[in-house]
Amino acid sequence: MSAVNGLVLRGDKTLLNDIISMSDKYEEETYTPNSWADFAEKLNTAKAVQEDLNASQEVVDDAVLNLINARVALQMRAQKGVLNAGILCAESLDTEHNTPATVAALNKALEKAKEVSDNLNATQKEVNDASNALYTAINNLLDIVDNSKLVKLLEAAQNLDTSKYTAETAEAFNAAVEAAVKVSENKDATLEEINKAYSDLAYAMMNDCKSEYKRTCKYYCNGRKHPQ
Repeated sequence: MSAVNGLVLRGDKTLLNDIISMSDKYEEETYTPNSWADFAEKLNTAKAVQEDLNASQEVVDDAVLNLINARVALQMRAQKGVLNAGILCAESLDTEHNTPATVAALNKALEKAKEVSDNLNATQKEVNDASNALYTAINNLLDIVDNSKLVKLLEAAQNLDTSKYTAETAEAFNAAVEAAVKVSENKDATLEEINKAYSDLAYAMMNDCKSEYKRTCKYYCNGRKHPQ
């Protein structure tokens, strides 16, 4: 009688067999590597239990539950078509004539986009965020503003003989020249900044010039007169 009492009933594997059969139909390429790895591990464990003639009902039930939980945790690979199209677009752009700041922003967004694109475990939100940032950077590219008129005015200003100026007007003139030089050398300068530097320098030249230089200044300043 004691031997009979020690017997353990074989577990019912009907549900386990069905769950394994269903799980075998899933394709690895559809899911993220991390979630698939856990699912594959649980599936292999379930198959081992399936083959184990001595598996108890508790062991069978645990295998079923673990496999179901792993199936529920499977994550679909994110759709990256829009992101990859944006990467191709960004890489084909000629940014030679765009401002350095906006090009730098584009390169940063492009680097992140490539990182997300290569990440097989990336979520759809991560893909969407990277895609949105990349397209925003593309749309925010700004052309370098033509500053040729400021450069020409600077050439004229730098050829003026400031020794004929008073100390006060020479100081103001030099400050305007220094500011204009900074703007002219800044490829990120906006049209507003260029126009302001041009106007400030033009007025400084008009104010600093003595009467014998008025004609030269008016020529380079397009005949503009400082308001009284």
